[in-house]
Amino acid sequence: MLCTFLVIVVLLLSTSVISINVNSYKNIRLKSNVRPIHYDLTLVPDLENGNFYGFANITLKTVTSTDVVVLHSKNLIILLARMTDDVSKSVINVKQVRSLMEEQVVHVHLARKIRPGIYRLSFLYSGSMLNGLTGLYLSYYKNRKNETR
Repeated sequence: MLCTFLVIVVLLLSTSVISINVNSYKNIRLKSNVRPIHYDLTLVPDLENGNFYGFANITLKTVTSTDVVVLHSKNLIILLARMTDDVSKSVINVKQVRSLMEEQVVHVHLARKIRPGIYRLSFLYSGSMLNGLTGLYLSYYKNRKNETR
């Protein structure tokens, strides 16, 4: 895990800053040029620390050329992202992943434009279960013996 963390830190430090007009993303609907068509999700809760880790494998359909994929995301930390062409299995380099917390979206900036087609976007992510009663959350109750469970 330490090795993965160090690789992520190096990747984060080596990415360039991209300027985005945040006001253009106030709409809660995703743009129609890229559509998620299938999700495979894995969640691993850490009940002792109140965190969770997960892996998402999202199949996307693009109808126009683009170098940015926008998806909904709330209170997640994207640790690693990878994009592949579903047909040729070739890797499309991810230049930057940017989470816009207020807009509840994540922007995946690719190193080049992709053509219309089917792609697979994979994320390694983490989050907290201590952010209230939304999403995946940790909850306790007291039993008849007044024990917290």
